[in-house]
Amino acid sequence: MRTPHPPRSPFSTPLSGSAQETELRLRNIFQWKKGRPPMWLLGLALAVCLLCGSLVSCQSQPSIVQDDSLTQLLLEHTTLPDAPEGTPVTVQLLAQITQDGYTLGAAAVQQGNHYLLVLGAVDSHTLTPCGTFYQAVSNLPPHCIAITRYDGSPSLLYTCNGFSQGLSYGEAGLVALNGDSMVWGWPVEGDLRGEGSSSKAEYDAYWQSHHALLAPGGVDIFTQTDYAIITGDGPQWTPESNELFYPAAEDELPIGVMYQSRVWLEKFTRDKNNPLDAVNTSALWSIQSLTPDDFQYLNQADSQSAYTLLARADTDDGLYFAAHILFDQETGTISTAYDYAVGSLEEVTEQVLSDQAREEARSQFQQRDALILTYYQQPYPSQRFYWLDQEPSQPQEGDTRLDSVAYAGEAILYETTGVAFSVQRSLYSHGQWSPYPEPALIVLSQGQDGSFQSVLGEPNFSTDGMAIEDVIRQVNWHLLDLEVCLYRDGYPNPIGPGNWYDLFRPAYEGEPDLQILEGYTPIYYPGDHWESWSVEGFSALRYYQAAADRYTLNSVDVTRDDLYTPRGIRVGATRAEVLAAYPEAVSRDYWGLYPEQDYLWYSKYSNDFGAAILFFFQGDTLTQITLNGMFD
Repeated sequence: MRTPHPPRSPFSTPLSGSAQETELRLRNIFQWKKGRPPMWLLGLALAVCLLCGSLVSCQSQPSIVQDDSLTQLLLEHTTLPDAPEGTPVTVQLLAQITQDGYTLGAAAVQQGNHYLLVLGAVDSHTLTPCGTFYQAVSNLPPHCIAITRYDGSPSLLYTCNGFSQGLSYGEAGLVALNGDSMVWGWPVEGDLRGEGSSSKAEYDAYWQSHHALLAPGGVDIFTQTDYAIITGDGPQWTPESNELFYPAAEDELPIGVMYQSRVWLEKFTRDKNNPLDAVNTSALWSIQSLTPDDFQYLNQADSQSAYTLLARADTDDGLYFAAHILFDQETGTISTAYDYAVGSLEEVTEQVLSDQAREEARSQFQQRDALILTYYQQPYPSQRFYWLDQEPSQPQEGDTRLDSVAYAGEAILYETTGVAFSVQRSLYSHGQWSPYPEPALIVLSQGQDGSFQSVLGEPNFSTDGMAIEDVIRQVNWHLLDLEVCLYRDGYPNPIGPGNWYDLFRPAYEGEPDLQILEGYTPIYYPGDHWESWSVEGFSALRYYQAAADRYTLNSVDVTRDDLYTPRGIRVGATRAEVLAAYPEAVSRDYWGLYPEQDYLWYSKYSNDFGAAILFFFQGDTLTQITLNGMFD
């Protein structure tokens, strides 16, 4: 009897197992770029991968149709949990293998919200059961495939996972025939059945801290973390290793690509693009295939190779995730995703996997890269900027090369999407290229048709500790601080120091009182000026930049109640409500500007040099909100 596997490092190359497995491992060390298999072969492999039986409806007393004797036997040897009379029962034959006159089968039995995985061996000729059957219970459909191991022996590989209150759990195993009996070969060796089975005890102990999903060639193994699902301190499961049992097309991939694809998939889908549409998720996508992609992406470096990833939801057999990704051989990680989609198999094929979808992606990214290049060129018309693949044979002193661009995140904006990209750049100086210390983060606007429309800009503020979605919104809104702004009822965009949105319509509020402030300083460029702008209950000081034809709000005083802060505070709130929303607010003097007035103020900058919100009270009632950008 073998104890559970010790943890396997994804970066090691174990030389145990069959000679064929050893050969594959050694070959992978020396392989990198591979030719893509013929499309007909990939399509055939995908079709076989997705092929499954049909559910057979049963009456409240389980029965079988179409004379499927093996399915009938598996169903008859299932111990169903207690359920109300008349609860429908369905059975699906998942897989079977035959060896030396005996058949080992696996079925999924569903009764209401319960699923059972049933494994059993029978005499192939007499259909007589061979010993007791094994079953596992969950609330998600189990999965099982028939495989031929590297040593040529047939086996069944299964997973039986469940999900409850934000936590996933389950078990998996590799089972084969030994004469007329079924025996497990992984994660323990031996027979799990029987009272007091030591193999079952070891098996259960292993799955207390591990999780498995089917993957090409075997399973992806996850290990449990010190998660805190309620407070969101981390995912429940983290990738540990791959367990390989049978030959798959992915054996030809360079070593590390499969594991790093899993690591990337977990990170990319943890808080979005997951089957639960939730945050802090893990181990929900079962990778179905990872294939080399002969599609050459723009600015794809020589050290990068493209792959197409297809995954199926472990919680929903009809939901898929597909993406085009780049693996960087120099860093040993997935560097970016060029395109991705979540939906049915037909939907992700149409949106990502089809040749037409890839051509559309190529066009979109050509458009994106042209916008990025123009953005960098415009402020410096005398300096040369170009992408890596456009580098001239003789660079000039001061040239800037855009080496690569990687997807960094996105956020829904009003009628558009803001998409952030990380751009690696290098400067040509003294006869050599020197990379910039940090990549640039640039935000683009993407329309509903997927086309990139414009560059929204780069962060001119510290992004430390900020979620990428907040960075995108702050760049889009040109705010000095995402927290120091006001929304008006019925309007999608906020106003605050650093930007200006006209939230008032003359047809409803009347013409504003506008006064240019002659002699007000500082004036930065010819034609600029300061002005006051006000309507009833709203008085603003703003700066006009003539060259950009743009207004920037410096400060605003609000006494009307149809504007509110990002934390929901508006004029008329109580002091207690303000303090509950802004526990960081202080009552000390704010730069000597408001002597003897009753107010609280908030700024995220401890030295008081940043944008701030001030709350003025009469008694315990909030009567005025002031936003101050601090600097002119």
